[in-house]
Amino acid sequence: MHILQSLRIGSLHLSIPLIMAPMAGYTDQPFRQLLRTYTSSLMFTEMVSAYGLMHDSPETFEYLQKGNDEHPLGAQLFGADPKIMAGAAKIIERMGFDIVDINAGCPVPKIIKNNAGAALMKTPEVLHDIIKAMKDAVSIPVSVKTRLGWTQEDCIRLPERLAGIEKSGADIIIVHGRTRTQGFSGTIQYSVLANAKKAVSIPFIANGDIRDYRSCDHMIQETHCDGVMIGRGALGSPWLFRDLTAYYTDGTLPQRTSPQEACIVMEKHFKALYNYYGEYKACLFIRRIGKDYIRGFSGAKSIRIALSAVAAKDEFVQVVQQWKRACTA
Repeated sequence: MHILQSLRIGSLHLSIPLIMAPMAGYTDQPFRQLLRTYTSSLMFTEMVSAYGLMHDSPETFEYLQKGNDEHPLGAQLFGADPKIMAGAAKIIERMGFDIVDINAGCPVPKIIKNNAGAALMKTPEVLHDIIKAMKDAVSIPVSVKTRLGWTQEDCIRLPERLAGIEKSGADIIIVHGRTRTQGFSGTIQYSVLANAKKAVSIPFIANGDIRDYRSCDHMIQETHCDGVMIGRGALGSPWLFRDLTAYYTDGTLPQRTSPQEACIVMEKHFKALYNYYGEYKACLFIRRIGKDYIRGFSGAKSIRIALSAVAAKDEFVQVVQQWKRACTA
């Protein structure tokens, strides 16, 4: 077991630096509400458009809905105009968020075509201006989430790029261990992360393929990171935070989650979705995210097919009963 030291980011103090990544379509309030039953770690909302905030878009503000007790909580902004990003950061601070993150790594074309997300890796001077403008605008910590580079050839410039991010005033750097061209496929490049870690003195958080305590330990060992950000590994497995916290607190080895527990947690997730969005949207969401809860369990295929057709609360309850019967068969 490798040690994760407590981490201070401005006024934020993380006793165990395990962070939930901002994930479009997933890290909404119902999912964060569920996660809070397992952890008090820092979490992020889904990414939001700085332009949308500055133009009072109701849809944009919907992504930032949060509970009164949701702390620590950060919001991630995407955009390419320093003034707009700074103005949006002020809104984030006024709304009571604890940290604001700059998205400099999203590989999705609709983000990149507006020179935001991963496109900022190609225009470091713009990214530096954004960081400086946001630091001047807010008192909460400013973080930057990025990738190894646009292409594999860019990886060699990552230490220089991160040093520039630190010099511009960022309080923390989060790096996903793939390039933009890799997207979410291919392997994490641990050696590139490790080399980049040496270039900065501010907290360095590594992100990518953290799915259990073994992969988390491997990331820490290979990169010497100050903390880890967990993304897809927590989908359908929110108890991962509980397991990792216990592991890094007292060395407790996690037990394999039973299908019964997974089923119960999926029910809780649906209930949170239902209470927040109503029946129609809750059913749409559970069709997509339910498959993460059943992955790897016996009979998953038939349950997944049944989930994909759920259109009402009663139908979801029937699928749950079907899975519970399969668990006890």
